[in-house]
Amino acid sequence: HSKHLDIYDVSKDGFEDIVLIKNCYFFICDTAGIANIATLFNIPVLRHNWIPISNSSSYRTLIIPKLIKNKVTGQFVEYKKIFKDFAKGDIYKMRSSQFYIDNELDIIDNETDILIESTKEMYKRIEFNFDFDFDDNLQKNFESWLKDYDIYNPGLLPKSFKEKYEKLIT
Repeated sequence: HSKHLDIYDVSKDGFEDIVLIKNCYFFICDTAGIANIATLFNIPVLRHNWIPISNSSSYRTLIIPKLIKNKVTGQFVEYKKIFKDFAKGDIYKMRSSQFYIDNELDIIDNETDILIESTKEMYKRIEFNFDFDFDDNLQKNFESWLKDYDIYNPGLLPKSFKEKYEKLIT
């Protein structure tokens, strides 16, 4: 895009990155730890390609989980099934790439259209002071079964993701 700016931090301590994050409207990143800097400054975060879903997110965070596809069936696998049947409740197994290899699972990056729609949603939530608390059944169900694995506040799923992948999060 003509307004895209690629900035390289030349400071020795990462100070320029921190100043940039502190002054952004909202922050988009993957599962990298630098998103925690935005959280410290109370900057809303949109996290894409979230894998594994195994920790809590701060208030005002939208998450777009990576999709997991079964190599044998070619079908996307419900997140609940990954936790229950593949990981057998041991969510720490899911942190290793070997887990996905052993279980013949492909990890699929988020689609551009979902990321674009989620970015628009984040902008609207901030610009128009939309509440970040979802009061819909899909979000509630998603959070409910994750609590069985001691995962609280996993982050809010964007509307576009929930609409497209409803069967994966129930």
